[in-house]
Amino acid sequence: MKLDEDRVRGTRERRGLTLAMVAQRAGTSKNTVLSAEHGADIRPTTARKIAEALNVEIDDLLAPPSQQLTLMQMPPDEFDERRRAAIAGEIDDVEFREALLRGYNAAGRTLKRLLLPGASAEDLEQAKEEYDEAKKRWLVAVVDDAETTIALDTKRDAASVTRLDTRDLPLDEAYEQIQDRLGVPV
Repeated sequence: MKLDEDRVRGTRERRGLTLAMVAQRAGTSKNTVLSAEHGADIRPTTARKIAEALNVEIDDLLAPPSQQLTLMQMPPDEFDERRRAAIAGEIDDVEFREALLRGYNAAGRTLKRLLLPGASAEDLEQAKEEYDEAKKRWLVAVVDDAETTIALDTKRDAASVTRLDTRDLPLDEAYEQIQDRLGVPV
């Protein structure tokens, strides 16, 4: 996960913290904090700890989408490749799901902001489409990873989902099967 170097350094300096202070609070090394300040890829858990040490939300420190892989904007076939790599353990599955959840949350925030007066109908429609796509990708990834029954909460419903044999299906087909199994719109 990449953090925006200016945001990390700027937040640290505004709060009057040294590298050593942030590293100690985050339970990591000064070199790791310095790496984050230089835009290096760091583990999501470490990024969260650095954000906590700086007393800010992780989203406030993330690199702009142009600097990190945006799973929400990948064509479906590329996304399915990435999903299969996560299932096979070829890439960090936790990071994959966390990136999807961040994208889902960001799409939700954009949609919420556009629901305020003054947003154009086109912008609102596009935000709804992006939100629905993000929700679909996140839900499929979570069900792919479920070993036991898991609870999925949405604003409208709560449903219990057991892992389905959808791992080898393309994204859209997997989502349809999950929707059919749930019996409620998610």
